Amino acid sequence: MRLKRVPEFNVVSCVCALLDIENYYIYYRLLLSVMYSTVFTLSIG
Repeated sequence: MRLKRVPEFNVVSCVCALLDIENYYIYYRLLLSVMYSTVFTLSIG
C-alpha cells in the first residue's frame, strides 16, 4: 500500500535495481572468467 503512494519512487527504485543486477552480472562474469583461467592454468601446469 505504501508503494502505491509514490509511483515515481517505484520507477526510480526499479531502474536502480535493474542497474544493480546488471552490475552484479558483470562482476559475476568477471569472477567466473578469473576462476576458469586459474583452473585452466592449474590443470596445464
